[in-house]
Amino acid sequence: MKKEKLLSVLSVILCLLIFAAFGYLVYSLLQSPEDPGKLLLRGGIVIISLIATTVKVFAAATSTKTVSKHLLARYESAYVDLIHGAFSRKEQKKQRQQLIVAIHHWNNKNPAKAEELLQKLLPHCQKNADYAAVYTFLGRTYSSTADYLSAEKAFREVLRYDETRPYVYSALGMACQEQGKNGDAETFCKKALDLDPKNAAAYNNLGSLYFSRGDIHEAIDYGLKALELNGKLYQAATLLCLCYASLEDQAKSAKYLDIALANGQDAGAIRAALHRVKVGILAKQDMEPTPAEADSACNSLYRETAGAFARAELPENPTEKERSRLGGAPLGEVPIGKDGKPMRLLCAIDCAEVPKLPNFPEKGWLLFYITDDLYHGADFDNPTEQTGFRVLYTEETELPPGEEPAPSDLFPIMGQFPLAFTPDVCGMSCCDYRFEETLNVHLKEAGAPSYANQTSSTREEICRRFYPKGSHVLGSPLFLQADPRSREKYGEFDTLLLQIDSMSADGKTQTQIGDDGVMQFFIPAENLKKRDFSKILYWWDCY
Repeated sequence: MKKEKLLSVLSVILCLLIFAAFGYLVYSLLQSPEDPGKLLLRGGIVIISLIATTVKVFAAATSTKTVSKHLLARYESAYVDLIHGAFSRKEQKKQRQQLIVAIHHWNNKNPAKAEELLQKLLPHCQKNADYAAVYTFLGRTYSSTADYLSAEKAFREVLRYDETRPYVYSALGMACQEQGKNGDAETFCKKALDLDPKNAAAYNNLGSLYFSRGDIHEAIDYGLKALELNGKLYQAATLLCLCYASLEDQAKSAKYLDIALANGQDAGAIRAALHRVKVGILAKQDMEPTPAEADSACNSLYRETAGAFARAELPENPTEKERSRLGGAPLGEVPIGKDGKPMRLLCAIDCAEVPKLPNFPEKGWLLFYITDDLYHGADFDNPTEQTGFRVLYTEETELPPGEEPAPSDLFPIMGQFPLAFTPDVCGMSCCDYRFEETLNVHLKEAGAPSYANQTSSTREEICRRFYPKGSHVLGSPLFLQADPRSREKYGEFDTLLLQIDSMSADGKTQTQIGDDGVMQFFIPAENLKKRDFSKILYWWDCY
């Protein structure tokens, strides 16, 4: 849009210059009538040059708009099944266009930009269709960079909002297969075929799964069915080429190699795959699938408990514009600890830098202070007593910094680190003291055994889906020992205000809470809404 506006303004300026040049030419002719030929020649050259430039700039501006509209129409049509109903409200027009632009970047092999735009869309999601579309293309983006764990997570998010999408089941199956979860992969691919019996990609994916297991004849059956439904599906032709190569049927392998190459398969990729077949590299480790009833219960629990939060990460390439930080000099008036000494700044959050979150301040500073001692200021017997810690909030946007603190071996922040915030969504933590009881309600509704009666691998998979690792604002807490809010008197602290996880990069420790522990500050939701930070529960634990 900025480029279009700039070109339009430049076109107007050039038009004004043409009129000015024409006026100057007329004026010069009136002033020097003795040599009109030379003036006309010089003036004509200038005016013609300006006109030619104006035409080019105007054409560029027009073509930019045309391309933008063309792309919009093209992607609307190509991905109608995946984005239908997303950001369809009148006030969401800007978000709809941002979704299309993200798809454009993904389609043009720019996954980093696509992911950035999609992540920014998450806080604007209102309907199930909004979430489903964003997570679908996040999954595709992660798949394109071989980040199959993130792809699996994204596609599972889609199913929490819409369980009727054949493509998502098929893509989820492939993400699972790439991680060796062949049981889950088979379940999801078959679900895709149940929803759409003519889904050529799902047949191909199932065939690929059987091929990776060494079930060659089964793989051929599915590959032939996929190619029958879509004769230009080069992935199916590639599968058949590899299958027949493994059976040493060179004639049929060559036949499907030609079909694959003719329909767009990369020659280097297929020859590398043929080499792997030749040396016998086929199967991945098989893992036990998650029962369908348990999977459905997890999706239901997520839909019930999902909420927005912001990841608080240390940017790889700081821009020096980030004002939020861990550690460093104190800001404003420094609170005094129970030892009579000034507390030390743990974290300073410029609220304007945090994506919009429910009840969270949109401006001002949120400051976290602790005493510099062995327990990081925590009182585990009385975790709400703000004698070893303090949480302060001010609407002021500028606070004077104090003196840089001296190095300390006890302080959990190993220096000063800027923070960057990314919007995200998560469900209830598997560490929450209410998790098992809440999940059991959904397991019962799905006709599944209780959590305690699930297999160990299923319980492990469930916990992995609801494991809130990392530092973040709001969201769900991670406990390495036990949830202190299980004590009745602390039940009102239902909102995680801030979590700081132990972090390191390039072999250097950045934050260290105890022995690779994690730290939290909780607040009652009503107090956060009222900007009352006098009631805080401060806790940390470690391995």
